[in-house]
Amino acid sequence: MTWVVSMKKRNGNYHSFYNYAGHRSAFHNLFQDYRNVMSVELEREISCHFKGLQRKFSKPLSSLQCCKFLRGKWYLREPFMMMSWNLMARAANNTVSICYKHLEWREDALCVYFACGVNLHIFWTNCQPRHVYANLMAAEMCPILPLGKSIITVLHAVDDEDVHLFPRNAEYERFRKLLGRVLKGPQAAAELERRGTIAGDIGTHSMPKGAPTFCSSGSTACPPSVAVHLRAGWSMGGVQDRYLRHDAAVDMFVGRTVSGLPILQTEVAVLPPHFVTRDETVKQAKQICFPSLPEQIEFVAEFALASLIYHIYFYVNNYRLITLFSSLHFWRIAQLQNYSPALGQRHRNLTCSLLVCPHTSQF
Repeated sequence: MTWVVSMKKRNGNYHSFYNYAGHRSAFHNLFQDYRNVMSVELEREISCHFKGLQRKFSKPLSSLQCCKFLRGKWYLREPFMMMSWNLMARAANNTVSICYKHLEWREDALCVYFACGVNLHIFWTNCQPRHVYANLMAAEMCPILPLGKSIITVLHAVDDEDVHLFPRNAEYERFRKLLGRVLKGPQAAAELERRGTIAGDIGTHSMPKGAPTFCSSGSTACPPSVAVHLRAGWSMGGVQDRYLRHDAAVDMFVGRTVSGLPILQTEVAVLPPHFVTRDETVKQAKQICFPSLPEQIEFVAEFALASLIYHIYFYVNNYRLITLFSSLHFWRIAQLQNYSPALGQRHRNLTCSLLVCPHTSQF
């Protein structure tokens, strides 16, 4: 055990937890190759040490304010981060494997289907979509907004058979390296330290670990733990994995909670930005902004475009992406001015409605 934890990089820094876990597996394999049985005391000691080491690395990002702050520094990989947070998905296994055919817009939510979960034996959960909701009160936490930006900026020539939402090779490595550079910045490190979080404790697994923690804390009316466990793909052990299920309505509640909507207010059931009329102007805008759009996500792109127009000043003011929106031809279509707040008027054809959630009717 001393040999494993004494290993360091050339620059003197420690390796990641999963690097040390790989050496632990090699140590167990060494016993099997020589047909020896590891003593109970040694196995218990290794397990105890690695539990402490795991707590040291990849601390859950359970604060919504920390997530908002990191997204403000994200620039290029914010769609990857927000999808991992809202879906409670592992970046290396699930987020990178999302294809356009796995996306579906159903009523007021984006439904994402995973081919497999973290626990492969829980096959029932793989048939259920994860519901993702827009956040109108906090644009920095809205997952539909970066999704629309991702579709516009990376969608080129596509293959209808297998199109990944993040099509570039080694997308996970780019995400991991960019996250490391952001956290090493003096401003990010100081802000996280002010909030009681060490920058070195945050890793790629902080999003899928922190999102369930965020959903299960901060209120006495949190979503059921069963729904949170099933959405995150966590095993509850024994017969609980077989018999404890939930309806789609509970996952919808989890989706609204993890997106940052206020669960104790009626705004938790707010509808996403959407076009009141689907006329030729909307169709023309979709053709210009999404020239290579696959047929299976045309409805998804419509709501993504509505969110982009609704929050256009958020991107222009915070990220200064004026050239990006100029390239989207938003200002080249005269009829789109009615859909954009550029004229300082209220949105004429772009609206968001408010529903009443049952558990907030008493307030």
